[in-house]
Amino acid sequence: MAKAAKSKAKAKSKTALRAPKAKPARKQAAKRPVPRAKARRTAPRAAASKSALGRGQGRIVFYGHFNSMPSSKVGLMLALAGAPFSYRHVDLAQGAQKQPDYLALNRFGQVPAIRHGDVTLAQSNVILRYLADLLGKFSARNEAEAREIAQWLDWEADLVSSGVRAVRGAVRFWKSDPAVVQFVRGRAERALGMLDSALADREYLVGGRPTIADIAVLPHVLVVHEGEFDLAPYPNVRAWADRMMALPGAGHPYEIMPKENRD
Repeated sequence: MAKAAKSKAKAKSKTALRAPKAKPARKQAAKRPVPRAKARRTAPRAAASKSALGRGQGRIVFYGHFNSMPSSKVGLMLALAGAPFSYRHVDLAQGAQKQPDYLALNRFGQVPAIRHGDVTLAQSNVILRYLADLLGKFSARNEAEAREIAQWLDWEADLVSSGVRAVRGAVRFWKSDPAVVQFVRGRAERALGMLDSALADREYLVGGRPTIADIAVLPHVLVVHEGEFDLAPYPNVRAWADRMMALPGAGHPYEIMPKENRD
């Protein structure tokens, strides 16, 4: 009886010693859910990085006019990025922008517009955002920069357009009443004063390097003299414009914008 009890005790002891051999199976089972958990965490990030504007394919077709500074913003972006494109000259003087075929492309009857595969876009700053995402150049590096760039783009569409751009139009194209010229000149002075202050402690508007925020503003500044406007009171703006013009591919609007169709 004593021997039998000892045999059973030895058997239990051996069984207890052998039990840890089953652990690798439990570890392997524990590892299986990990890749699935990672997939669930990373999937939303990938979806968030996808452009809300979609993404076309093939060659970019750019519609514009050399006297249009909104067109020149897009032309400057393509030139700085070294992106190939086809160009379609829209003869504004002949009203080509109001013809049915062009209105089918751009409902607003304005320039610029682009077509990229099945993506068609109007409004210059929307196009700049699309091209920055498409080409991976002059875009934001993080959400904070994206918000700051968006603010500058909205500011350009508001005060720069109704001031710096408008004073050129009032003097050169519209031959406006002196009171109108004086009003838009005041807005131009306000815009350039704000720009000069912003550039007092930085070389570019966002993130220490050129972005589409700078590209949106530069063409207006380069032709402001056509509105009988002097940049001498704005040294930081002049220094910034010189830095932008020194970038590879940069050029004056009249140099980079074609005057006829190109493929």
